[in-house]
Amino acid sequence: MHRVNIIAEYGNRTEKDIEITVGSLLLVQQDSGSISTIALQPYLITTSNYVKKITASYGSNIAYALLIKNREDVFITVASDHTDPDAERCNVISGKHTYPKVIARRAWSLENIEDHWDLVELRNMAIINDEKKIAQQFTGRELPQPSIVLEMIEDTVEEPRNMVIVVERRIMPEEYVVSNYYEISMIDNSSKRSIEHYYWVD
Repeated sequence: MHRVNIIAEYGNRTEKDIEITVGSLLLVQQDSGSISTIALQPYLITTSNYVKKITASYGSNIAYALLIKNREDVFITVASDHTDPDAERCNVISGKHTYPKVIARRAWSLENIEDHWDLVELRNMAIINDEKKIAQQFTGRELPQPSIVLEMIEDTVEEPRNMVIVVERRIMPEEYVVSNYYEISMIDNSSKRSIEHYYWVD
């Protein structure tokens, strides 16, 4: 079984090492108010700082990830839907399976961020034309609410556990951010804290 290890931060700023045996990986996309779900192979989730370039076409879309160990232990972190946009033009599922989905090694307990989720920011910084710049920036209100995503999953899974759910806004293939270096971050302005993760593509 594929496993991911994270450092989880709780509301009182205490930290705990968490290992999740990933039995299921889902990609949730929001498009014009509707929400769709794609099942992916569990091994495609990674906390690596390196993604191997295997196709000429690739790109990133900023997202967040829900990490569900069990009903009581649900965590949230920043994510990147790294994919092959050209392959997606032919077959979305095939394109999504070309590259791993990158998540940070740190996460927050979901219950400590749900009440102000709309104020959370997600940023995707990338080196473009030799300059590091903000390529994508969203607030929580522009993405599906974590509670709505969980309710949707609980409608089909009696007791969610050992799951990772990557949640994003669906974009067109030409809108993916193309770079060989990314810095993704989730910023909680109300608590003055953030989660950052970087990765290279080579």
